[in-house]
Amino acid sequence: MIWLLLLHIIALLMWGAGILYIPVMLAGASRADDEFESSSGSHDSAARFVFTYIATPAALVAIVSGAMAFLFNQTSEFWFIAKLTLVSSVALIHVLLWVLIRRAERKQYKHLRLMSALASVVLMLLMTTVIWLALAKPQLSEMMPWT
Repeated sequence: MIWLLLLHIIALLMWGAGILYIPVMLAGASRADDEFESSSGSHDSAARFVFTYIATPAALVAIVSGAMAFLFNQTSEFWFIAKLTLVSSVALIHVLLWVLIRRAERKQYKHLRLMSALASVVLMLLMTTVIWLALAKPQLSEMMPWT
């Protein structure tokens, strides 16, 4: 069981690093039109490489190993449901990063820096909250003392 949690944490670190680095690359691409982000027929852009070969496989491993850990633990407490909801939001932003990558590759730079910055901020907030939920494991009564 510990190896499964270790695999989950390593995959989460790789996924998080990948999806936090992609908006930085996209913002840089929108500022300077150079070979860094250009795509030819023989190779893909750097952002696409990180998305396809690092972030997405790490996301899949993190999700599968997390699901397997859930099956072993059978946790259905408030903090876990909230964590899964936030992780779903991170996965949605992961998919939306693909749209931004495609826009950068087509040199459609309008609002790309703003959307990249927004994606970075939202991802950092979501990831910080997910980590807090996983470590603190707050109960519903702790979150809403008036109930």
